[in-house]
Amino acid sequence: MHATLLGITFDFQGLTFYQTNKDVEIGDLVVCQTSHGTYLGKVEKKREATDEEMAKADFSTLFPPIVRIATFQDQAFAAKASEKERLICRETQKQADNLNLEMKIHAAHLDVDDNKVLITFTAEGRVDFRELVKILNGMFRLRIELRQIGPRDQARLVGGIGTCGLPLCCTTFLKTFDGISIAMAKNQLLAINIPKLSGACNKLMCCLKFEDKAYSELRPTYPKMNEKIHYRNTDYTVTGINVLTDSITLYNGSGYENVNREQLERIRKGLDKVEEKTVFKDINSGVDLSGNFTCSLSPLSRRLSSAHALLPSAQGHIRREESCGSAVFQRAYPALCAGNEYGYAMRCFPARPLPRVPAQVRCDSPRKEPLAAMHAKCCIPSDLI
Repeated sequence: MHATLLGITFDFQGLTFYQTNKDVEIGDLVVCQTSHGTYLGKVEKKREATDEEMAKADFSTLFPPIVRIATFQDQAFAAKASEKERLICRETQKQADNLNLEMKIHAAHLDVDDNKVLITFTAEGRVDFRELVKILNGMFRLRIELRQIGPRDQARLVGGIGTCGLPLCCTTFLKTFDGISIAMAKNQLLAINIPKLSGACNKLMCCLKFEDKAYSELRPTYPKMNEKIHYRNTDYTVTGINVLTDSITLYNGSGYENVNREQLERIRKGLDKVEEKTVFKDINSGVDLSGNFTCSLSPLSRRLSSAHALLPSAQGHIRREESCGSAVFQRAYPALCAGNEYGYAMRCFPARPLPRVPAQVRCDSPRKEPLAAMHAKCCIPSDLI
């Protein structure tokens, strides 16, 4: 049986997963043991542990169990403690100013046992707050833990909206902060514009690391920037790469040309970037019967072309004939049946001209016959209609 994992957030840290076998729902308050003491947290996520997670030897260490579901007394303590926490913040800031300590107090967090308080602050450099701790111990008769946090922790505590329009990652699912370097931005071919690459904390955005592994695996399969390519007696230079669209931009001094990796490999072998193919085309409807679409086609025309591509042997037997004011395709054998908005059909019996259809019905008006009814008279597979 798989354990239930709860994603729990605390006022002083991001999402942390705990395990439980109790009936807990999202939004419930629970009491958990953290590295700073026993605190009240809120359940933000709930899921089942995977087989890989259950197989880990340190599963209980990675996902410690919750202490208990918050009782009425726990919730009453949290409501009463908020006022005391504000008082501790004010007094701590006052005493820090008296000691000429350059630090800004952000919040105080009383643990559930009411014998310890965690005080978070920010400062430009390291601060010697040993004298401040002695003063606070005498004032509040509590164990005092002063914790200096950085700009990223401060942004997580304050919260906000990122440049993507979503809540900050550090306030939703990030548990720890990993090292982010400008090399990750270069690896993803991003413009090195520090203000645009920085988040609400004025540090490089954490999301730069999310796709870094994928880019690191794909980049070696692409040419290097400024690499020289010789094609059709012309020297090209690689000026741009887009991994997401599989596009490589080449420049020859007078114009640009876009190719993909497959085409680039053909060019390096001295071949044309696109293999030549014989094209059979209906000049009235714009349907390329070889399966290659070179113009804007309606959905049914695309299906018709795909049906023709299923029968390569028929490509040499198509001829065009004008009859009854509409273009009619006739085959040497009755193998295919289809219709489109241009007013022609391929019948399952020996081909013959269609009855005369008024021009406004044939071209200007919507189809009068439903596709399902037409399919009943056709031999095209139903998934192509």
